[in-house]
Amino acid sequence: MDSLDIVQIRLVPDKKLYSDTPITKAEDACSVLTEEMKQLDRETVAVLALNAQKQILSASFCSLGALNESIISPREIFKSCILQNASAFILFHNHPSGPAQIAEKYFLSNGKTYQSRVAPSEQDVLATKRMMACGELMGIRMLDHVIVAGYTGEYFSFMESGMLTQNELDEYLKVCNVSMSKEASQQEKKQIKQSRKRKKIWRLEIRERGMEGNIFCL
Repeated sequence: MDSLDIVQIRLVPDKKLYSDTPITKAEDACSVLTEEMKQLDRETVAVLALNAQKQILSASFCSLGALNESIISPREIFKSCILQNASAFILFHNHPSGPAQIAEKYFLSNGKTYQSRVAPSEQDVLATKRMMACGELMGIRMLDHVIVAGYTGEYFSFMESGMLTQNELDEYLKVCNVSMSKEASQQEKKQIKQSRKRKKIWRLEIRERGMEGNIFCL
């Protein structure tokens, strides 16, 4: 019979970097990682593991991607949380390209308006839905998902925007899809118009050269 390896999994802490101050809002969490994440030139995913008192147990950088994409894997996200016996976590990732020129408005259920120049993509929203579902299944609650803009350090908080429920995220996706559909429709109309304009120009050139009937216009 082949030998069976007996393994032991344990956490080996590096050094203490953070205070024991509880995280009560997005600004508290951002004060820990924003300065570092805004300087990164590629999309990076990080996670803060928290205890029941919402104190930081650890910070882990768990995925390094390209300029405009990264892989948010539940396996990597929850690894440090499980090892730390965390009861909650906050997900971070950055947009290296920086914030948009114009701020987007998000209307909250309490009637207030949340405004930010850092907007989540459809992929960001889908990743948030997935991590929330995984957290509920594992009993490690997701408190927030924060997107940090490059250069300026401006951020978008799903919690502050009132989008940290499955229903709110679904509503946002509907709005995104409608907006994308309208944009695609307008782009298609523009292309058709340009195509007709080119055909008209080609026909005029053909007539001027006396070659009509010898060339087919697609």
